[in-house]
Amino acid sequence: MPTDVNTLKKWFDMVPQSQLEENMPALSQLTPEHFSEYKEAFALFDKDNSGKIDAEELMSVMNHIGGPVVYTKDMVESMIRLVDDNSDNEIDLFEFCVLMLKTYKTEREELLDAFNVFDADKNGSITPDEIVSVLSGLGQKLSK
Repeated sequence: MPTDVNTLKKWFDMVPQSQLEENMPALSQLTPEHFSEYKEAFALFDKDNSGKIDAEELMSVMNHIGGPVVYTKDMVESMIRLVDDNSDNEIDLFEFCVLMLKTYKTEREELLDAFNVFDADKNGSITPDEIVSVLSGLGQKLSK
């Protein structure tokens, strides 16, 4: 993981000091492993590879994995404002990491949440069709 450690150090050097200080309680929990995971998750949301998640991208993913709630543009814009430290109406990787750390769950909770995303009919099992549906909705190209 040396690459992730070096990337994490460079990343912290680029973040404005005021943002670091304001979010230090959450950031103190950021490990290179977490950073690597968050970068991967961020990339799934950032469909246009702009380095930022806008309302449309967030709404697309949230509506695909969000369960019974249908997210509107107003709803996701409100979510963005909650973590948008630089007021650009988008979530950058720093803001995404802070959000993830502030909403940190145990590994068991994360696994259960992930399972529930795939278990569309909530019957306690996951079918191949449910896997294909979720991965396709996230933009993953699948072969048979």
